[in-house]
Amino acid sequence: EIASCLVGSEMCKETAVVWELIDGKQTVREIIEKLAVHFQNEAGYESRVSTYLYQLQKDGFIKFHFPTE
Repeated sequence: EIASCLVGSEMCKETAVVWELIDGKQTVREIIEKLAVHFQNEAGYESRVSTYLYQLQKDGFIKFHFPTE
């Protein structure tokens, strides 16, 4: 998905919006909730966002931190 992002494409714009919300403080759920308006609650947007985040993690761009409380 990342490799196939074409500059100016709709997919590239969507991934940029997700990337901007990654700050190391917000949870995946919080990021998904903030994107509800952007995606206009489109069916399946949560899955697409999750898949993108997991791909970023797999490719070494981000790390997930799990609370130890």
